[in-house]
Amino acid sequence: MGMCQHSASMERLVECVPNFSEGRRPDVLAAVRLAIESGPDVILLDQTADVDHNGSVVTFAGDELRLSEARERRTQAAAP
Repeated sequence: MGMCQHSASMERLVECVPNFSEGRRPDVLAAVRLAIESGPDVILLDQTADVDHNGSVVTFAGDELRLSEARERRTQAAAP
């Protein structure tokens, strides 16, 4: 039987699943993806786009501080 232990130094893992009103411009979607992946300790889990509804969803995770930084980069990339 396995045991899970919590360490005081363990970072809190957070998942972020924002959606954007952008699904038709591959260059913008690529910039959003790059902005998320460019920082440390953030993992891009999924990215989908719907051309018909002009929307996309990006799923990424990381520790709270790094995720906050990635969200800021993502926002700047999505609205050049």
